[in-house]
Amino acid sequence: NPLKYIDPSGHDLVIVGGKGGNFSADNWEGWIRAYKGWDEEEWAVLKGSWDSLLRSSETTTFGDLNSLLEPHGIRIFGWGASTVTEGYAFADGAAHVTMSMVELLSSEMKGMQDITLLGWSKGANLVGLYLHTLPLNKSLVQPNHVVMFGQPNATEVPIVGPAARKWGDKQFGVSKVTNNFPQVAGTNAAWLCVTGDLCCAGRARNAINYTGDVFGVEGHSSYGSRFIAVRVLSDLQVATDHGAWNYGGWSR
Repeated sequence: NPLKYIDPSGHDLVIVGGKGGNFSADNWEGWIRAYKGWDEEEWAVLKGSWDSLLRSSETTTFGDLNSLLEPHGIRIFGWGASTVTEGYAFADGAAHVTMSMVELLSSEMKGMQDITLLGWSKGANLVGLYLHTLPLNKSLVQPNHVVMFGQPNATEVPIVGPAARKWGDKQFGVSKVTNNFPQVAGTNAAWLCVTGDLCCAGRARNAINYTGDVFGVEGHSSYGSRFIAVRVLSDLQVATDHGAWNYGGWSR
C-alpha cells in the first residue's frame, strides 16, 4: 500500500539516479529548482535537511528521505534498497536487476499526479526500459513527461557510446534498450546526449533530442545546470504546469 506523494500544486517529480545512486541533493539542484520555480533561499532550506539525512546514510532509510521530499512533490528512487547506504550498492546491480525494477518504479509512482520522470545514466536506462514497457503493460503508472540523459545501452544495441560498447551490462548493469522509443500517447520524452559523453550515442526516436554542444557542456554528468533544466522542462511544456513560467520569462 504505497504512500501517496502529492505536491500541493498537483505535480510530481521522480528522480532515478545512475550507478552508485546519485542520491545527493547537489546532483539535482538545477532540475528541482527549475521544476519548482525556487530561488536559492528556498532551495537551501531543503538542501540543508537533505544533506543532514545523507550524513547518517547507514541509518537513513528511503522512507526518511522521501518523507522529507514528499511535501514538495519529489521522490527519489532507491533501487529497491531500504537504507541509503544499501542504495549505493543496489544501484550497482547487474542488468537483470535493472530489468526487474520496472514494476517497482511504477509502484513507487502510484498516487502521484502529472509525473515528470527524470533519469540519468543507468537511471536513464531504466527510464528508457520503462518507456518501452508502457505500451505492453497497461497496469504501469504512466508519467506525463520523461527525461533521459546520458543513457548507456548494452553491447547488443546498434548505436551505443564507446564506454557502453566496451563494458555494457557487465560493469554498468544496464539493460538492452534501443533509442527507438515508442510513441506513447500522453507522454512526452526528452533525450540528452552531449559532446564527450562516452556512455550514450545518437538520437532518440519519438523524443525531443538535445545532442552535441547544444548546451555548451561536455561529458557524462547529470547536467545539473538550471539553464539546461529550464530549457528542457519548458520544451516539454512542464513549466507552464507549475506557474513557475510567465510569458515574460521565468519568474525566478
